Amino acid sequence: MLSVLIPIYNYDCRALIKDLIIQLEDIATEYEILAYDDGSTLLKKENSEISYYQNCKYVVLERNIGRSAIRNLLAQNASYDYLLFMDCDSKIIDKDYIRKYIDNASPSSVICGGRRFPELESVSSDYILHCKIGTKREPLPGNNDGMFLSNNFLIPKAIFESIRFDERIREYGHEDTLFGIMLEKKNIKVKNLFIPIEHEGLDRKSDFLDKTKEGVKNLAFITNNILTQDEALRIKLYRICYKLDKLRLLSLLSFMIKRSEKLILKNLYSTTPSLYAFDLYKTGLMCNYLKGSRKRNK
Repeated sequence: MLSVLIPIYNYDCRALIKDLIIQLEDIATEYEILAYDDGSTLLKKENSEISYYQNCKYVVLERNIGRSAIRNLLAQNASYDYLLFMDCDSKIIDKDYIRKYIDNASPSSVICGGRRFPELESVSSDYILHCKIGTKREPLPGNNDGMFLSNNFLIPKAIFESIRFDERIREYGHEDTLFGIMLEKKNIKVKNLFIPIEHEGLDRKSDFLDKTKEGVKNLAFITNNILTQDEALRIKLYRICYKLDKLRLLSLLSFMIKRSEKLILKNLYSTTPSLYAFDLYKTGLMCNYLKGSRKRNK
C-alpha cells in the first residue's frame, strides 16, 4: 500500500528508518522503504545497514543527479500506489505519524504534513540562524501563502507520475515551489494537515546562507524561464521585486542593499540574527538575479 521514499545526502538515516519500521509494522500495512543515496561522500557504510531490514532497499548512486531527479527516480521504482516522501534529516515526533497519513489518504489529493524545528533555546549559536528562520519564516500547513513543502508529503503515485519534479532544477531550493504550482495548475487538491517531522539537519550560518543564495538563484530561474507571469506572482519574494520594478525602484533598492551588505551579514552571523536582515538579504539577491536576467534578455 505505501512506499516510503527517502533521498539521502551525507546524513545518517538509520534511526529514522528504525522508527518508521516500528510504526509501519504496528499498523500491519504492506510497505516498502526505498532509501537512495544521491552521490554522498559520507556515511555510506553506516547507511548500508538499512538493507538488512525486511522491506527496505538502500541504493547508492555513483554521482549526484540532483534534488528533483532523485525524487523522480525513487517514485519510478516504487511498488505501491501511495508515495510518502521524507527528507533524510528528519526525526519522527508523532507516535501516530504513519497512521495519520494512511487514515487521510485519498486517490485524488496530496497531503503535506509540515515540519517542526528544535526549540531555539536548545540550539547552539552556530545553528541559530537556520533554526530561527525555519521557525519564524517557514509556512505552517494551512497558512502557507501557496507554498508546497516537499520534506514530508504523501501523494498517490498516479498523480505524481502526471507531474514529477522538474529536473532542470538540480541545486538546492524551490523545486517544491514549482511542484506545488504544477499541482494547482492541474486542480489537484493539497490537504495541509499538521503531521510534522522535526528537522534535525540544521546548517551552520555560512552553509545556510550559501543555500539561501542557491535557492534564490533557482527561484529567479523558475520565474524567468518556467512560470507564466501570473504564476510567478503567486510567490511572495518575486511579487515584491516585481512591484519594485514597476515602480522603477528595483535598481535603487539593489544598490542600497549592496551598500549595506556588510552590516546585514554581520547581523546574520551574530547570536541574535534579525528576520528583517534576512528578508533584506534575500530581496537583494532576488533583485540582482532579476536585473541580470533582464540585461541578458535585452
